[in-house]
Amino acid sequence: MTLLTDYYKGNLRWLSDRTILLVRAGSRAYGMATPESDLDLRGVAIPPKEYFLGFLNTFEQMESQDPDLVVYDIRKFFRLAADCNPSILDMLFTNAEDQLLVTPAGQSLIDHRHDFLSKNAFHRFTGYAFGQLKRINVHRRYLLHPIAAAPTRSEYGLPEGEALISREQVGAFYVTLAHQLRDIAELAELREEVVRIITSDRFPGWEGIVQSSGVVDEALPQIKKLMRTSDNFIATLQAEQAYYRRVDEWSKYCNWLKNRNPTRAELEKKWGVDVKHVSHLVRLLQTGEEILRTGTFTTRRTNAQQLRAIREGVWLDGTPITYEKVVAFAEQKQAELKAFANSQDCTLPKEPDRKMLDELCIELVHSVGGSL
Repeated sequence: MTLLTDYYKGNLRWLSDRTILLVRAGSRAYGMATPESDLDLRGVAIPPKEYFLGFLNTFEQMESQDPDLVVYDIRKFFRLAADCNPSILDMLFTNAEDQLLVTPAGQSLIDHRHDFLSKNAFHRFTGYAFGQLKRINVHRRYLLHPIAAAPTRSEYGLPEGEALISREQVGAFYVTLAHQLRDIAELAELREEVVRIITSDRFPGWEGIVQSSGVVDEALPQIKKLMRTSDNFIATLQAEQAYYRRVDEWSKYCNWLKNRNPTRAELEKKWGVDVKHVSHLVRLLQTGEEILRTGTFTTRRTNAQQLRAIREGVWLDGTPITYEKVVAFAEQKQAELKAFANSQDCTLPKEPDRKMLDELCIELVHSVGGSL
């Protein structure tokens, strides 16, 4: 297929012969494309045997632009699909006309698509939807409260010039603190109840928690004792961290101003929300609901026209879109889906049969000649 060989470069030329599934993705797969929409392609490939048996060659995915093309290693694809990753599941449930390449191994993958579905869909689809809401909130904050200028160190009581505590040192302190907290939890026999949760895939780990939360004021006496630090060190650490965060926020704000699509920016200014993100939020929540309630779904949305209208500022009920309507919808839908997923009415398994899926993955790898 010319489309494949044109975009597979260098030592990945084998991808054109070992891609088992290639589909249209994004707005074209959802039935929401406009004349200005880009072409997005997603695929699955089975690497040659040296990628399985050796250590010099590694492959998880390949990406290129124009068109937007991503091809996943079959093992990564299985891991993400078994976790109900929305973008990955979309590939398995596309309409036939959006399936550009389907080999026998690819067809077997599609035939087993329902085996990947589970109640994990609740966490994944609502999680991705609220990720869109987070972006909406960030952009809304930029609109309502523009950042006038870059921060200065003096605003945080810090001398201008060289940092008293570098970014790396701030990070090292929190990593050390995280390890101390982890050790305390283990000594207190909290590992099963606490550590198992904190270190799961859905949480950022001890380091992520203390770095995102910082040092809680109420815990300062204990932290100072645990880490053997002074009041001055903690105060300086917190000031430097606050300054670094503001610098990062300023950088993100400048990039947002620089890279905004003019048409999209006007719509965002008019309605007070990024309507494209709102459209994604609604689609994700509705798709997640379809999976939980019916045990299946279609990537091409039956209400594509309604989702396109959201991008023009028209809400689900035909009234003008508002930020308050979006938040209320997201919170209500999340609560409804959580209750349904935890009820006996939801017939999906709590987890997919990962052992069976692992055996299927092995079977597909063996089915492509010369893999192992």
